[in-house]
Amino acid sequence: MPAFAQIPASDENAHQRSVYRGLFARFLLKPLLALLLLIASKEASAQNPVSGFNPADLSGTSYGVLINGGAFTADNARMPMIRLFENDWAAPGHPQDMNRAIAYWDADAGALLNGWRLAVFHRGEFLVKADRDTLEFLRMINIKEALPTGRAFDISLSVDGFSAKGVELSKGIEVFKGLAAGVTARYLYGDMVQSGTVSGGVLATSPSTYDFNFLIDYDYDSNLVYPRKAVPGIGNGYSFDVGLRYTAGAFFSAGVLVRDVLGKIYWKNVPYTTATAVSNVVTLDSSGYQQYRPTIQGFEGYRDFTQRIPLKVDIDLHGSVGPLTVSPNVNIINGLPLYWVFLDYKVSPKTSVNAGYNVNYRTYSLGVAYKKSLLSVYTSHIDPNKAASLGIKLLIWLEW
Repeated sequence: MPAFAQIPASDENAHQRSVYRGLFARFLLKPLLALLLLIASKEASAQNPVSGFNPADLSGTSYGVLINGGAFTADNARMPMIRLFENDWAAPGHPQDMNRAIAYWDADAGALLNGWRLAVFHRGEFLVKADRDTLEFLRMINIKEALPTGRAFDISLSVDGFSAKGVELSKGIEVFKGLAAGVTARYLYGDMVQSGTVSGGVLATSPSTYDFNFLIDYDYDSNLVYPRKAVPGIGNGYSFDVGLRYTAGAFFSAGVLVRDVLGKIYWKNVPYTTATAVSNVVTLDSSGYQQYRPTIQGFEGYRDFTQRIPLKVDIDLHGSVGPLTVSPNVNIINGLPLYWVFLDYKVSPKTSVNAGYNVNYRTYSLGVAYKKSLLSVYTSHIDPNKAASLGIKLLIWLEW
């Protein structure tokens, strides 16, 4: 159905925040904070918060319980996450030509039986991309900074992601001595979707006013760009994981996990908008700064669509010399490689401490492991209010 809507003045504050802050707050912080109480995998050396569970590690297991989880959120513009959640855009950042923010969480719990694992899970992943002009414009209007008159801002903002719950079945086997293989099949019931783009331009007409014209193409469960009361759709999907684990005694091991093979979610009756947002009406606030009040013209309704789950590859290596273990990891997610390195030191036969670093987001980690349990935290700054990345990994594997 056609939609012609002008945002009322009473909604000014909500819509100044909605385009970017809404994405960060909903998909980069809330899942992380919610997962601070969750626990999770087998090997205490598996410290990476975005790696998946390798079903090859089930080889040789008997009876037990495995709870697996982790969360990580980061952006390469080095904009503090907590400050953005509080709508504080005055915090310093370093926008790049193309800025990427990721949010990833996964929590599952299941039972083990002779190399099999049956588990329930809740997971989510979101990728937000914005160019330099978009971040600079959003920062200026949120802190009411004087706009450079005559400057044209190129607006390019996109989001793609989902969250889902479901059930998965895994099996691990020994191929031959030292080499194990495994596979996971899962069913996903989608409960959140954000997939779309906002593109166009802004022209600063004075230090406090601007003209804009945006094109919106957007599937969602909840509209973060402009207000719309809509009923969320329903998603059903599936994906598969295939993993290998090679072990050479107590001194070396290597794992490869290919995740979300053939992964898709089929969404039905999802709210959808394809429209333009323009500044036909200019309204100033009490300080004389223009309010963000777009006029929306175009199509909004519901549609069915298929969302592809990005293929992921996890690679981990572990080499030990005496009490010291070095573990480089690589994750390839949505075509973007993430590089990690971890260092473990055994302080007793059952206890070790570890530290790590992620190159992409300049993130440090500290953790402690006892037997097969591990707790690690991740941050780019000792002060959480200045951290552009935050994460947690908590691992427990019980067998008897």
